Amino acid sequence: MKVKKVLFILFSLTFCINTHAQALSINQQIALLVQNKNLKIGLAFSDTGQAKSVFMHEDDKFPMQSVFKLPVAWYILSLVDQSKLSLSQKIRLSKKDLVPNTWSPIRERFSQGTTLSIAELIRYTVAESDNIACDVLLRLAGELPSFV
Repeated sequence: MKVKKVLFILFSLTFCINTHAQALSINQQIALLVQNKNLKIGLAFSDTGQAKSVFMHEDDKFPMQSVFKLPVAWYILSLVDQSKLSLSQKIRLSKKDLVPNTWSPIRERFSQGTTLSIAELIRYTVAESDNIACDVLLRLAGELPSFV
């Protein structure tokens, strides 16, 4: 079973499971879905209305890969909401910023550098999973030092 299909099933569960009427716990239902599959999943979600949380393999470490990019974009958008940044604010990317050996449509399109708005960087980060765009957003958020 492809990972995307499993993720779709898991996300569907968060909307479809009625926790009051289930004979099996959510953890048991998910375990049934993934049994005999060559995969291990971890999850955490909360029902804030019921003050209940569900965890599975919460102490295990999983590679983040590109999963963290959406929360990075959300954080940048929260800084925009607080007027600390602007979506139209331009960010200059020099050739030095366009590091090799990482997935980056920006580097492929603008090998000598370019200037992009924060809105464009968010789009590249979320829609094209661009690692360089995400690094730039992390620097804007104060999480990574500048390359300079």
